[in-house]
Amino acid sequence: MTTSVTRSRHTTSLHDGEIVEESDLGSMRRVTADNLPILQGLSIKRVLLNPGAMRTPHWHANADELTYCVSGTALVSILDDHSSFSSFVVTAGQMFHAASRSLHHIENIGEDVAEFIIAFRNERPEDFGLGATLGAFSDAVLGNTYDLPASDFATIRRDTGTRASGPATDRRLAARIGDPEIPSCAHFNDPHKFDVEAQAPGLNYVTGNARFARNQFWPALKNMSMYSLRVSESGMREPHWHPVTAEMGYVKHGDARMTVMNPDGSWTRGR
Repeated sequence: MTTSVTRSRHTTSLHDGEIVEESDLGSMRRVTADNLPILQGLSIKRVLLNPGAMRTPHWHANADELTYCVSGTALVSILDDHSSFSSFVVTAGQMFHAASRSLHHIENIGEDVAEFIIAFRNERPEDFGLGATLGAFSDAVLGNTYDLPASDFATIRRDTGTRASGPATDRRLAARIGDPEIPSCAHFNDPHKFDVEAQAPGLNYVTGNARFARNQFWPALKNMSMYSLRVSESGMREPHWHPVTAEMGYVKHGDARMTVMNPDGSWTRGR
């Protein structure tokens, strides 16, 4: 029997969320405070990368990023403060963290679609693309920066992605040319990476279990954490609250009912 789904002001569909970009290379959809006003200090994005596609290098000016790989195999590169560079491979069930202002890219190096659920530490995260950033500077500036003739940069795009009319050409998704270049160290452990599904459940009952990605086990995390929660058909997560922490959930499989009590004493129930 099919039952109708009642949406409350606490819930929405990420799969039907705002389209950021969509093409043969993949898609990006997001939920921010613009379409779920109750969000404060958190937002979420779903990224699908087809084989050979990548999320181009970018950084977030106002938000840390916490990413969970749902499926696929991807190469992640991160450039942190003080020119500290990391490159590593993530697969299904693994996570990575990119601090605000850290330049990073995600590249599908597998043969299947790679899916990522990304949480941001801001209800309206801001993206800066590397392509748009370079496009903002003149040939002479770039030539002097790289110690090359200015003419070498004459053919790069000059769209910063901020045009008032017409679509911007700064690409969030791009196709890889040739085979992926995977550094020999990319399969080693990395402080940005965490295999949450390989952890022993911190809570383990007949009715469900939970695995934790938090600072206690993953020192890279400063102001975010993630629980991988499974609840059986006859189970439930008992009533609880977080005194100083907002919670944002994403349902990967199954169907659940939630009840939320609001600060004013009202309550909402939905699925």
